[in-house]
Amino acid sequence: MRAAADARDKQRVELHLKNAQHESLSRTIARRSCEYYETWPNQHSYSCSKCELKREAYAMRIDVHEWPLPNRPFEAEAIVFELECPSVFSIWRMRTYQILRDVGMAHTVQPEFTPPVVLKEYEGLAAWSKKSTSDRITLGSETKAFSSSHYRDVRIPAGEDDICVNNGLRFTLYDSMRGERVLSSFDLNLDSYCTLPLPEDGEGLYRHLQYAVMHTTYTHNETIVNQGDCPTKLSMHEQLAFSNLRCGSQLQWKNIVRELRANILTFSREEVHTLITQAAWQIGPLSMDGSIREWHFELGVPDFGIVLIREAMDLLLRIEANWMEGTTVKSISTSFSFH
Repeated sequence: MRAAADARDKQRVELHLKNAQHESLSRTIARRSCEYYETWPNQHSYSCSKCELKREAYAMRIDVHEWPLPNRPFEAEAIVFELECPSVFSIWRMRTYQILRDVGMAHTVQPEFTPPVVLKEYEGLAAWSKKSTSDRITLGSETKAFSSSHYRDVRIPAGEDDICVNNGLRFTLYDSMRGERVLSSFDLNLDSYCTLPLPEDGEGLYRHLQYAVMHTTYTHNETIVNQGDCPTKLSMHEQLAFSNLRCGSQLQWKNIVRELRANILTFSREEVHTLITQAAWQIGPLSMDGSIREWHFELGVPDFGIVLIREAMDLLLRIEANWMEGTTVKSISTSFSFH
């Protein structure tokens, strides 16, 4: 920090010169008397030389020199690193944060943060700031620099301690694109990216049942209550079958087998295909010992596997002569074959 030390020394020299100048003015002022108009002896002269010198002495000020780095070692090291942040690290950090924040936490809204000072614009360090490949993640201060606050200068006479001050900035990582502080922890939610949306159709018969595709945590009571939302062109029994299929994460395959036999669901509908595909493809959590996926443990039971295959084959036999059942065949082939 040789440059900062040299700048501080220059400021000390200027301080001594101005203090000496102020002292000289003060002696001159002390020797003089105020001037009055000759025609009005009791009226003070507007151009009184003594008062002019007083105003000159009072107006004397000197800029404060703020040390460019904080006296907290780790914080100072972090700032120096950011000044010449390696491009490879900068890109990696920005892309990683982009995935975590923009994708994994797109559902959250953080308070806005507009730092008074951004590191690359800070006068005390701007000359050493290397242009980064990615400026999205940078350092922003929660406090103002002395140079931009009302403490930026002091009145003469002053002491060295008055003009040589420590760094007052409090830097934190700042997301310049979103205008917010960089998060230190991430409550990720990728549900929307891992959930199949129900296809749009002109009738919108299943549009209100997207929740049945997205989650397995709703209850049978909720699906019963939701019967009031059933469109007139959709069977109430089919709505219940649709909404109950994923009702309970470890009941999904049992429900699928039951629906293959009951034949209440319209398997030729893309919406039903979407529901079954989501249930079959969403792997769910591992068991405590890490040996199986809890949502699909039935597929490791031979007797259940035989029942599942038999019901799927029976369904295929029922629709084999109907060329309009292509979606049904797709549901069985894409959802069951890979297991």
